[in-house]
Amino acid sequence: MEPVPLRAAIGADMAKNFQYTDADVTASDECFICMQPYAPFNPVGCHAIKLKPCGHVVGFQCLSKWNATNPEAACLLCRQRLALQFASKIDQVLLWLARSEFFDAFDDLLAAMHRDDDPRKTYHLRNALVRGEITISERLRLLRDVVELHSWVHAVIAVIYIFGLALVSAGTQIVFSALENTTVGCAEALVPRWRPQAAAFLQGVDIWIFGEGNVIWRLVHLRPIPWIIIRTLLGAHGFLYAFFVSTSMAICLLAGRH
Repeated sequence: MEPVPLRAAIGADMAKNFQYTDADVTASDECFICMQPYAPFNPVGCHAIKLKPCGHVVGFQCLSKWNATNPEAACLLCRQRLALQFASKIDQVLLWLARSEFFDAFDDLLAAMHRDDDPRKTYHLRNALVRGEITISERLRLLRDVVELHSWVHAVIAVIYIFGLALVSAGTQIVFSALENTTVGCAEALVPRWRPQAAAFLQGVDIWIFGEGNVIWRLVHLRPIPWIIIRTLLGAHGFLYAFFVSTSMAICLLAGRH
């Protein structure tokens, strides 16, 4: 089965969270998206709803399809963001992810897979990614390929640790897909930035997710790029070593002035 686009998967999942009320319509009223009469006057028509907070009337099915490709969850008439209610913390995090740069990075990853010379390999990887069956090593290899594709810009790799269960059910195409076991695993997200006039820093993310059975998932706060570079180059004791080197250099500079 061909996997659905990433934004479509998240947008469709957000549709159930719209805050709305049923709208009273007549046989002459039409959904302004599909231009068809509403149900029950039309057996295949949309269900008329009044959106919150703007109050515009639209067909629920058409609105859901629109927001499946545009996860901003906004009214098509006035572009006002819709009021949302979340049944769980997971839904709220999904919406946050849908509005984040990680989605653009993941779209780049899929594009890189499309450019693979072997169509069968590409198809296998995409479907494995959707089902959450792709291994960590395969995921990291694919993300390194994306980094190479973005070598002409300032590319940043952020490592996010995921504790416990999957953030979303298997079958939802998302970078934080299910791991095959319940041990601590990691996934990487590419955040390409291009800031000619300033150094690029990765903004911190610190979200707590309370799951079933009092399981707590946490997306660990992401450190600025210099921290990642120092940590990578100097190893586990990088901070102590860096502090020692910087302190020694400062002492030498001060001593040289006297």
